Amino acid sequence: MQSTVRWSPPVHPLVKMNFDAGFRLGTLESCSGAVVRDNEGMVLGPCVHFNANVPDSFAAEALACFQALSFVRDMDFHAVEVEGDWWTVLPKLVATKIDSSGISPME
Repeated sequence: MQSTVRWSPPVHPLVKMNFDAGFRLGTLESCSGAVVRDNEGMVLGPCVHFNANVPDSFAAEALACFQALSFVRDMDFHAVEVEGDWWTVLPKLVATKIDSSGISPME
């Protein structure tokens, strides 16, 4: 049995940004998308990026996270709840030491 995940609104005055990425291994391309909504579900801004030379699905998700965060910064949103498939990206972003994968924070 599959469960359906529903969008839940942010608590006012926050806005909520959802992002995701798709990755095509054969062409090393990805597509990133994000949408920002208010506490009533009103879309305040969408964005889509098509990306070339993306080495793997982890990089596609990391790029989607970066592009989405850049989008909310450029749109001048200051109180943002972020939701996306970044559970693999976030630990790398906040890591204080380099791990053996070669993907880690820049110094």
